[in-house]
Amino acid sequence: MEPPSKSERPDLRDFVLRKLARREYSSSEIIRLAVHKGYGMVDINRVVLEFEQHKWLSDERFAEAFTRDKLFIARWAPGKVVSGLRAKGVDVKLAKRVVEAIAPEDPDEAILAEVARKARTFRRFDEIPRRKKKILEYLLRKGFDPEAVYRLSDRLLTIVSE
Repeated sequence: MEPPSKSERPDLRDFVLRKLARREYSSSEIIRLAVHKGYGMVDINRVVLEFEQHKWLSDERFAEAFTRDKLFIARWAPGKVVSGLRAKGVDVKLAKRVVEAIAPEDPDEAILAEVARKARTFRRFDEIPRRKKKILEYLLRKGFDPEAVYRLSDRLLTIVSE
């Protein structure tokens, strides 16, 4: 599919403003979307710089919104949130700083709370080794620290068995 002709597509500034009116975006996302729509890189860079100077576009604000959403709604672990931010084009130092500032202070408590919330699901597995495997796989997929998950594995089984 060809990008729309110049007369069919909206002004780049309007395009970016409409995107930002819906939700926060990282600079990389805006660039990718604008390139996909067929805008030139010179114009894209100029508009992104202008929007960043006016604070209408902010990677830090995007990272904060993304982190809150993924930690508290999607229930991702901090490690997975950092990876998600990197995939969205956010600098790794900024991603780590924002996640550390927003994430719950005690990662062990977050792991225990997540397993307690999903305990009913894990109780379906009668065999203890299989139940333990399912718990560990779930937590690792969520992005929790592997060392903490394995260290707490016996306590996690106790929570599920109660």
